[in-house]
Amino acid sequence: MRQKIGYKRLQSLIAKQVDPNTLPLEDQVAFSIGMGRLLLAPLGCTPQRERPRCGAKCRDGHPCRAKAVWDADNDCPRTPHARCRQHGGLSTGPKTFEGRRRIGMANRRRAEARRLAQAQAAVRAEALVAYRQAVELYEATCQHPMPAFAALKAAFMQLQGYRVERAYQQCLASGVDPRAGGGPSDAGLGRNLF
Repeated sequence: MRQKIGYKRLQSLIAKQVDPNTLPLEDQVAFSIGMGRLLLAPLGCTPQRERPRCGAKCRDGHPCRAKAVWDADNDCPRTPHARCRQHGGLSTGPKTFEGRRRIGMANRRRAEARRLAQAQAAVRAEALVAYRQAVELYEATCQHPMPAFAALKAAFMQLQGYRVERAYQQCLASGVDPRAGGGPSDAGLGRNLF
């Protein structure tokens, strides 16, 4: 049994200007069925294989390969971003004033939460930097030889210890525990400094 003449083969036969009457009888029938499908298709209709895919990020990180929801009347995707039905392609958005108000409030809450998280991250970073600077100064003081001024050195080390502890408490208040680190940058910060 011969293969049916599909869309691509039909296009190539038309491009080569092949006379359908010269084809075998089974190919003539397949040719006429293919031409009928092509002629009966709506004008300007994009074939399904050329329509866009959804492309939304799935839970495991890969882009969605489902077909976008298609508006057959206008021959275009139903939404501007061409999403499938599971990623909002059938969504009409809020229609009422109350629905639009709720969407606006949700957007404002999300933006405020993002700004707050960024501010907290900046405070944590500053506290961690201050703690590391205090630890470095304390360790430099411990290694510096000062035999003649042992009492002064002890008082200075105690003051530096208080600064380290204060910086550590600021880190804890901002939600970061630098002594619980364990990474290569926190190698010497986990031990007791007093």
